[in-house]
Amino acid sequence: MIRLLLLTIFIILLYLGFTIVSAYDTTVHLQFLRYNVTISSFFLIAAVIIGSVIIALISKLFIILLNAPSLISSRIKTSKMQHNIRQILDSYSHAMAKDYDGARNIINRIKNDLPHEFDVHPHMILSKVDLNPEQRTYHLRYLLDSTEYKAFAAKELARYFLGHKYHQQALEYAEQAEHMRSNDPELLALLLELYAAMIMWDQFEEAVARLQILDHQLFEQMQPQISDLYFAGAKAALAEGSDDDAIYYLEEALLHKPDSAEAASLLCPLLINRGQNGRSIEFLEAAFAATPSFELFELYAKSSTANNKEIYAKLGNIADPRNNVGLFIAIATYLGLTSEAKELVEHLRHADLEPALTVF
Repeated sequence: MIRLLLLTIFIILLYLGFTIVSAYDTTVHLQFLRYNVTISSFFLIAAVIIGSVIIALISKLFIILLNAPSLISSRIKTSKMQHNIRQILDSYSHAMAKDYDGARNIINRIKNDLPHEFDVHPHMILSKVDLNPEQRTYHLRYLLDSTEYKAFAAKELARYFLGHKYHQQALEYAEQAEHMRSNDPELLALLLELYAAMIMWDQFEEAVARLQILDHQLFEQMQPQISDLYFAGAKAALAEGSDDDAIYYLEEALLHKPDSAEAASLLCPLLINRGQNGRSIEFLEAAFAATPSFELFELYAKSSTANNKEIYAKLGNIADPRNNVGLFIAIATYLGLTSEAKELVEHLRHADLEPALTVF
């Protein structure tokens, strides 16, 4: 309805326009060579406008025809680039899904057709999915010259050389990565292992402190690994006859992993030999609270100067015997506390439990 109304208005306005123009139309005399032409001004203006439009259309068509080859070529190039981008994105998706064969097949199919500015992407993908470790390092070294992936490449090369125990090369690449990305928690985790392997304990402890501040969740997850690294350092120090360093590393190992029986079994004799039974008991109580075990009890009994009942009572306060019945029956039997052992056995009988009891 609205369209019909608008069309009617347009026709009326067009009619009024022609009527007005006809009322004021004048005659124009044109002379070209020996020819005289007489036309109305209205027709002349209309002819000029229509001619101009026709000339503009012809010119546009001519320009399109001239530019057609380059336009077609550009269109083909754009279409090919879009296809390559889709293929690259697909390869990233396969790599993230751990479908390394699929990612590798896509990249091997398109890498020779990619323009130079896309070269970084095949190297990035192949640095993760190539089956040959040496080829992966080749791709990572290529990425060292890129702006976007230089820090990633340096970190991965550090990881590679650390895994192959080329510690000096690993350190060089790790320092490059740290210079570019100092707040990378994964890089700090890698540096911890590297510093420990290179016996760079000052740097190791600095990295531990930084990791705790930067990513506390990752720090908590790595506590057992940090403890193991300190424990390895303690064994190396003992092998060199450096008991002071060994004690320090073992104490740090137990701070990060209180239930480390291995660290406690090395630390306690060292402390006992130095007459530091109190410190030995302190670490053993923390370890026993974390993970009650007969091995830790034996170390505690050797460190303590208390009588058997006091030892049993102290450990019973740290870990509830009724929640560790089998262990405390063994402890009571070892200490010769018959009544305490019978009490726990009665507790088992009333609870209708049938554990396999081992008497030490």
